[in-house]
Amino acid sequence: MSLWLTPDKLCVRVTDHGSGRPQQLDLGLDATHGRGMPIVAALATTCGVLPLPCGTGKTVWARWHRTHTVPSAAHGQRR
Repeated sequence: MSLWLTPDKLCVRVTDHGSGRPQQLDLGLDATHGRGMPIVAALATTCGVLPLPCGTGKTVWARWHRTHTVPSAAHGQRR
């Protein structure tokens, strides 16, 4: 997993070496798995899945655009 923050975006990547790829499932209300990608897609500005170059595995990524930044002088001050 990697996570980074820039002045205008927050990004996260999660890599695994499993052979499966995320799939869009038709889930019932009582489903106990398969909700990860729909939740990420609903919350992130953009997201996707990239296959690993070695042929097995994938990296799931998500990015959120930051619309409000706090000036660096304000960090640590309470309002």
